Amino acid sequence: MTTPIKQHISELRQAVRSRHTHSLEWRQSQLQAFQSMLEAHQDDFIKAVETDLGRSSFISELSELNILKVALKEAIASLPSYVAPTKVSVPISVFPSSGSIVPEPLGLVLILSPWNYPLVLALHPMIGAISAGNAVILKPSEVSSASSKVLARAIGNFLDQDAIRVVEGGVAETTELLTHKFDHIFFTGSTTVGRIVYQAAAKNLTPVTLELGGKSPVIIDSTANLRVTARRLLFGLSLNCSQICVAPDYCIVVKEVASDFYHTITEVYAEMFPAPLKSSSDYSRIINTVHTSRLVSFIEESDKEELAKRGEILIGGEFDVEDKFIEPTIFRNTNLDAKIMQDEIFGPLLPVVEVDNLDEAINIVNDRPKPLALYLFSEDQSVVDRVIQQTSSGAVSVNDVLMHFAVESLPFGGVGESGMGCYKGKASFDTFSHKKPILHQSGRSLCDPYFRYPPFDEKKQWIMKKFF
Repeated sequence: MTTPIKQHISELRQAVRSRHTHSLEWRQSQLQAFQSMLEAHQDDFIKAVETDLGRSSFISELSELNILKVALKEAIASLPSYVAPTKVSVPISVFPSSGSIVPEPLGLVLILSPWNYPLVLALHPMIGAISAGNAVILKPSEVSSASSKVLARAIGNFLDQDAIRVVEGGVAETTELLTHKFDHIFFTGSTTVGRIVYQAAAKNLTPVTLELGGKSPVIIDSTANLRVTARRLLFGLSLNCSQICVAPDYCIVVKEVASDFYHTITEVYAEMFPAPLKSSSDYSRIINTVHTSRLVSFIEESDKEELAKRGEILIGGEFDVEDKFIEPTIFRNTNLDAKIMQDEIFGPLLPVVEVDNLDEAINIVNDRPKPLALYLFSEDQSVVDRVIQQTSSGAVSVNDVLMHFAVESLPFGGVGESGMGCYKGKASFDTFSHKKPILHQSGRSLCDPYFRYPPFDEKKQWIMKKFF
């Protein structure tokens, strides 16, 4: 029998009120149980992701489970220093007091995770929430249903059910969850749904972390190593069928090297994928036929005017809707007004926009909503500095794509329409903590200066102005 959501929340609130989750011992024990859970259910997790996304065990282990194991190791090692009070200096006006900042748990947090990386994007925020001493409700995406079931079973088997629960279901369950008061909501998903979550949270004045997405651009300047650029772009385009919130969404290449770039990436594609991709175990599938059909509509464009704007197919173009297969596909010389340039693609399609110079590339980026990631390929440090200084994005990776997410010490998050707040490493702990300021003053009479209190004669006023 399924436990009602209201009952889950009521029981977890009891854990919050009892401060059951606050002790360092509880947090450490849960993180260690988390490690045991990943080991015990590794095969189950991998099989579930293969069912949902057709992803190979090697890729799932590399891009999800290994990242979680590194995050857990870091959290366990760093937790004593994370929870320790931080001393701060205080002015003479409050002598002889002391000041400190104490991180305290927020309370009960809700984590809403997506389907594209159903393990790491559900469990990584949970590591931060547990480290910070919170009670947690995880709501996995119903779209990746096999992964959702395994997550519910594994968490139920290994983690403290008095403080950590999984709620499965679809839109109805998510909608009901959002009617309740939480102390923080952590959402990963589309900008459209992010707005709905934000509006619901606002009704209860609940703070949120929104990990969204958008169109992450790639800029290729004339000094880029085109072979390295091509390899790394194709890696980003093919990994998980580019169903990644920080996947390269469109490419801006300086016309001076556009022809060489097209030639090089065509050669590299043949080297990286010598056999038919459809039969390759290294290549995933689109999540369902609905999303596949949406992506195919860009490939099968029938409107002549729109076809001219999209540009011709340089690489790829093969697909099978029933098999949820789309070959990595690159379009050359795409117009900025093309339909494919309007919204996040979230699939293995890459339009290439040609520009005259770096100024034009920077203007294209700045004319659009701030992206979750910006990728720059250049060997010119002055170009690197200009792009970093003159654009705004959640993150910048120079001469690579995607890999910044694998660096636990780098905060991950968006800006503007690509999201708010961040996590990973210490940033995760901070996201799920309140930094409580503490001023500890002496209660002795000798430390209670008379000039603080009225009536304020000239002498008291002089002293107060001097020291306050």
